[in-house]
Amino acid sequence: MESLQTSCIPVLANLIEDSKFKSYAKLIDGLPSGEKYKYQIPPEPSNRIFEILTKGPLRFSSETANEISKVFNVTKVTLTSPIVNDASIDLLRSFNLVELRLLNLKEENSEKLFSYKKKFFDIIAALDSILNSKSLKSLRVLKINGDQTEFNRDWIDQIANVLGPVLQQLDLNSCLLPPNPFKTVFNRFPNLAELDVSYSNFSSIQGISQLKNLEKLSLAGIPLGNQDMGELFKLRKLQFLNLSDFVRDPTVCFVKYSLQEERNKPHPELEFLDISGMGLHGLEMGQIARLVEIYPKLKTIGLLDYHFFANDNIAIPGVKLLHNYSLKQCSDSIDYYLNNWGFQRETITRIIDCIDLETRWQKDYPTPTELMILSLGKVIEVIDHGATFKDIEEPLNLFGRESHLRGITSSQRLSLARYLLAQQPLDKWTWDYSSLFQRCFTSEAFLATPHINYSMVCNKTIDYVLREVSKGDYGRRESLQVRDYNRQHALQMGASILSKYQKAQLTAEIMSCTNEYRQDSSMQVRNFHRFIQTNCASSGLKDWIDRGIMKIMESLQTSCIPALVNRIEESKFKGYAKLIDSLPSGEKYKYQIPPEPSNRIFEILTKGPLRFSSETANDISKVLNVTKVTLTSPIVNDASIDLLRSFNLEELSSKSCKSLRVLKIDGDHTKFNRDWIDQIAKVLGPVLQQLDLNSCLLPPNPFKTVFNRFPNITELHVSYSRFSSIQGLSQLENLEKLSLAGIPLNNADFKELFKLRKLQFLNLSDFDNDREPTICFVEYSFQEKQNTPHPELKFVDISGRGGDLEMGHIERLFEIYPKLETIGLIDHFFFVDDNIAIPGVKLLQDNTLERCIDSLDYYLNNWGFQRETIGTIIDCIDVQTRWQHDDPIPEEFMIQYLGKVIELIDHGATFTSLQNYEPLGILTQLDSDRLERITPSQRRSLSRYLLALQPHDNQISDYFRLFERCFTSDTFLATPHINYSMVCNKTIDLVLREVTEGGYDRKRALKMGKSVLSKCLCKMSRNDEIFRKKRFDGLFNYLITGFDHHSRQAALDILVHVFSFSTNRRMPKNQKVQLKTEIMSCIYEYRRDSSMQVRNFHIFIQTKRTSSGAKDLIDWVKTKMW
Repeated sequence: MESLQTSCIPVLANLIEDSKFKSYAKLIDGLPSGEKYKYQIPPEPSNRIFEILTKGPLRFSSETANEISKVFNVTKVTLTSPIVNDASIDLLRSFNLVELRLLNLKEENSEKLFSYKKKFFDIIAALDSILNSKSLKSLRVLKINGDQTEFNRDWIDQIANVLGPVLQQLDLNSCLLPPNPFKTVFNRFPNLAELDVSYSNFSSIQGISQLKNLEKLSLAGIPLGNQDMGELFKLRKLQFLNLSDFVRDPTVCFVKYSLQEERNKPHPELEFLDISGMGLHGLEMGQIARLVEIYPKLKTIGLLDYHFFANDNIAIPGVKLLHNYSLKQCSDSIDYYLNNWGFQRETITRIIDCIDLETRWQKDYPTPTELMILSLGKVIEVIDHGATFKDIEEPLNLFGRESHLRGITSSQRLSLARYLLAQQPLDKWTWDYSSLFQRCFTSEAFLATPHINYSMVCNKTIDYVLREVSKGDYGRRESLQVRDYNRQHALQMGASILSKYQKAQLTAEIMSCTNEYRQDSSMQVRNFHRFIQTNCASSGLKDWIDRGIMKIMESLQTSCIPALVNRIEESKFKGYAKLIDSLPSGEKYKYQIPPEPSNRIFEILTKGPLRFSSETANDISKVLNVTKVTLTSPIVNDASIDLLRSFNLEELSSKSCKSLRVLKIDGDHTKFNRDWIDQIAKVLGPVLQQLDLNSCLLPPNPFKTVFNRFPNITELHVSYSRFSSIQGLSQLENLEKLSLAGIPLNNADFKELFKLRKLQFLNLSDFDNDREPTICFVEYSFQEKQNTPHPELKFVDISGRGGDLEMGHIERLFEIYPKLETIGLIDHFFFVDDNIAIPGVKLLQDNTLERCIDSLDYYLNNWGFQRETIGTIIDCIDVQTRWQHDDPIPEEFMIQYLGKVIELIDHGATFTSLQNYEPLGILTQLDSDRLERITPSQRRSLSRYLLALQPHDNQISDYFRLFERCFTSDTFLATPHINYSMVCNKTIDLVLREVTEGGYDRKRALKMGKSVLSKCLCKMSRNDEIFRKKRFDGLFNYLITGFDHHSRQAALDILVHVFSFSTNRRMPKNQKVQLKTEIMSCIYEYRRDSSMQVRNFHIFIQTKRTSSGAKDLIDWVKTKMW
């Protein structure tokens, strides 16, 4: 394994899709959990490799992302390019990060970060998507390059609340900050040692002296007054200070203040000072020399754009001065800034400008070749920083000679290659760019450089050539001569590059066959494929055309995946199923969607009840290769059963029995076949490692008769499963996790239980009033102390009716179980004078709201929790929040609590019994402010809950209120991955149902429908099949015949919104108002003297002098009625 790992590392960036990498990922995946980290690539090389992988847009496939997460131990991430898909977001979230740098935010285009263009970038949603719970505690470095992007209103406050206590380095370059951030925000970052707030548009640094640990500070571009200087000079640990400003002149102010404060020995540790800028006030080198006397540790001073008199001594012994008035000084300055903390793009731009001026006139004033190569190498290192320097004008025309390409280093050639491949989209290719592209990738020096991704070179070359060729003569603005010239240049460039990698013989064969075929055949590719197979003997040519056909099929498969969940009924999916069906049996599996994306797609498809049609089920079985199924909803019809049986499922297929490791059956006291558990033990007993039979009816003595046939079980969950004895449990010697919640135990059972030596997790919770497992477990632990029971025990849950248990008993448990980290004590209430804190130990309790929230968080994110435990905690929270008007609860606790309730109900069928605790009633406490403050993932969970819930009659009012509040909220509309097709379809269904049934809720339903559809229709597809089949006769009938004016007005609003959307009219608000006024006027006139039949009203409208819009709307309604 070490040998395999070592061989992967050097070329991993280019071989991420290679079989060797995939096989190593599988090797790691097969190891025990505690061993995997030993064989991961260590953080340092992982970080460097991942940095290369993220130079371009992040669009990892699910499979590749999964493999990367297994092989790499990434702790530092720098994002300089867009995140294109969800798999890449999930990959980032799998890492436990120490450093996160977000650059180029304006180009971000991930569905998970935001769903539609808006005035501000949701930085909080971005961080929530990337940082997992461990990263929130381990993160030490955060960089956000705002580039003057507008973020959420209180974005920096939210970051301070969550990350303030842990961050040590914070870079908010070019971010819009509050006017006095050091008084209002940065005082909550007590451990900051490095801070960069350059060009961040705030007015004062008053309060900065509170950050006493600051060692590095960059205030470039920030205007400072005398008062600010006084505050700045209170920092005693400062080693690095950047005050550069190319608009204002900070230099004199700083120098003068330094001279005034000389006796106070300001900044005694200062080693670097940057006062670059417009030095217009006669600063002399003598003043710079005085600074060295004031700051004796000073080693480097930035003096860009300062030009001293010729007779000034511009050298100070032992001090490096950074200038930009010669090519050599520019190269030295770039080298320093790129390799040290706190440089600014404005500083780099100044130096690049100088290099450009020096090299632009090199024909008249030749620059020595070695100096030219040195400068060009530094320019490459600058542009290799990607988005950080995106506003620097590209110096592409500087690389004029082969000698320059040979002279730069291999790493610089590699950086230049990455820049050429990633920096420019095709539609922005310029003459300079394409010329340099050809010059580089036909250069012998480049061809001899390792690790250049020539797959990308060839693909990008071909894309460029195809684009220029396909332009043809179709309405381009350029003259015909220019088009032909561009096409000729593209073809010549493509031929010269690809000639390095294509075989001349194969090219000749293809041209020969193509000419022969064109003489007497049709021009269909499929016929050409047959012609090649029957008329050519060359295996290379046959392979070439086979790959072409395979690319077409792969393209069709790729187009299915992203929108497959919402387009399972569309013709493209059905067409692909037919293509696969026509292949030979042994070939079909090659063109199925692989297991990983198939499993994720099918998981989404099975969120609701399974009611696939026979045709759709047949198509799915051909296209998806599903290996994992989790059923949380009922199976409605036979076609869905047949579909499940067609997969190689763990539960049903003999092919899966040998590989199955985990089986979970939530019985909920359902009655199974008489010998069901015996049959499972017979087939799966030897292979299962994790078994969960929560609330299943088991035999009286299952450990003697059944579980002894599961020798490899490490995790067993048999809570609330109604059996009478655990005798025989000790035979399961490998058990590490055991849940016996709700199981009555006697002394004999405890004796058997205490024989398990590897147990780490034990759940004995029991909320039955007649039993008290707590006392029994504690007393038996004291008896067995000399035998060191459960030496590995880390978690024990003894929640329940705890009798007279005291905190002293709990403390004694830690003497017996030295590795114990967590104890569940729900429903235990200790005396006030009891010391209820034990250092290093987490106690899960429910006697305050804060503890309830902490306990919920623990149980939801760890193995073996019980719905009964969760229900008890929710009960306690409900009691405390029910009376909040009399005794208000802090708002942050309410937000946390409501967020946890959302996470709770998102577990679906696991918590169906929580209907007793009225989660819908609790969630109506989510007003608009609270909806904004819960996390994006919680908002997504809430939307799934609302879309899946079928409310009872007594819940309708609460349901409509919450439904409307959520799906008209701007915060929800900005949250990615909410299915607005389902939102709109469900809204219309609810409205039509209430209008048809009549009653008290009709008015509320119409108001809700009007509000939701006005906001959400624009976010769904007009091609949605379910939406297109909707019929509105009931709604229109009510509009004509109803009596409540406001409800009829709401019905008309809905019809006009849907009409405008369905016919793609995009009617502005004033046009809609005018149309509604006209329609209502016609209805009032018609109702006075006509029958109430809708058909007659249609004739009335057509004959009356009404606008074309009114007539079109009535025609459209008519098509939606019959």
